[in-house]
Amino acid sequence: MKFKVGNKVRIIGSTASHGFNNGDVVVVTKIDRYEDACAYQCAGVNNGADVWWVAEDDIEPAVVYQYLIV
Repeated sequence: MKFKVGNKVRIIGSTASHGFNNGDVVVVTKIDRYEDACAYQCAGVNNGADVWWVAEDDIEPAVVYQYLIV
């Protein structure tokens, strides 16, 4: 499996029929290792109410930068 539970990922496609928009950043909440098509359950970052199963081809790692200003 390419991603782990807790990873933030960006939606980049919709080969699986999920309700996210391209560009949305979501969190992997569950993985079904026996499912080939849609193995990753993801939840929306903002409110977590949107939960969909997505395919590995539909997501990429989301790069989140944090800066410390001193």
